[in-house]
Amino acid sequence: MKSPLQSRLASTVLLILFVVLSQVSLAALVKTRIIQDAEVPDAGYTSEKMAVIATVNRYNPDSIKNNREHVGGILQCKNKGFFYTHGFGESGQVPVQFSILLPSGCKLVSLWHTHGGNSVDKSYFSPNDTRTANKVAKPFYMADYKGSLRIFRPGDKRIPGNKRFRFSATNIPRGTAVGSLVQVNGAPVQIATSEKTSRSSSI
Repeated sequence: MKSPLQSRLASTVLLILFVVLSQVSLAALVKTRIIQDAEVPDAGYTSEKMAVIATVNRYNPDSIKNNREHVGGILQCKNKGFFYTHGFGESGQVPVQFSILLPSGCKLVSLWHTHGGNSVDKSYFSPNDTRTANKVAKPFYMADYKGSLRIFRPGDKRIPGNKRFRFSATNIPRGTAVGSLVQVNGAPVQIATSEKTSRSSSI
């Protein structure tokens, strides 16, 4: 069943594919669509940042619990504010290649994803993440198991290689990035890490 937004806008649907690897099966693509339900304002969110915070607060607890990435895009729809699309991969699946269904009247403004369970590399943007952001020329947001929300913008600094993760003997893959913490009112945003914190989180 189509959501009210999809019914109003779906005269044309454009499929955008974010394929970074050289060989990716179309069957393996996670298809993401606009989410509009009781948790999403009918008129959309008032800003890109508000939409990002809402979606990662909603899906980060499951991402951590089941160690799977949730993915999607942030869309700005004409006269309707900002909305998010959503999909998820299998537990332990890395990377997750995904597509975005873009209704007529909407444009893609950024990408978002969660990074799954507790691991030293999960607080960094992977080389696949940074390549995707640069290739699509859109900011990429990432929520991690610590509750941090970071953004990597196209052209941002990437780690050149030959370095190790902090407190670890594991080498950092070339092209990894730290990104920047997302802030609201001058303070870093804290994202839900469990269902309990998800219910109590506020923007």
